[in-house]
Amino acid sequence: MVSRVANQGVLAEDVIAQMLHQGLQNQFANKKVLVLIPDHTRSLPLPFLFRALVEVLADTSQLDFMVALGTHPPLTNEQLFKLVGIRSEEKDKHFKHVGHTRG
Repeated sequence: MVSRVANQGVLAEDVIAQMLHQGLQNQFANKKVLVLIPDHTRSLPLPFLFRALVEVLADTSQLDFMVALGTHPPLTNEQLFKLVGIRSEEKDKHFKHVGHTRG
């Protein structure tokens, strides 16, 4: 599967999503999960990865994301939403379970 590489020499998003599903699906059902993500000083397709992880980890009891800021200043909500590629309206509608315990 790793040999399926996009023209740019990187793994295609469908390959990454398939690997995430194979490795993580049903592994953390009803568990609390914390995902550490890099801040804006690192380069990666974080909006895609955020959405893919939220999808594959949908069966967790709690799903949190923590930005590894190091010595950088904390992010505002708007900066955080931009980092993971969502709008505040999406947070309230589609991602309200992220960062909150499900009852």
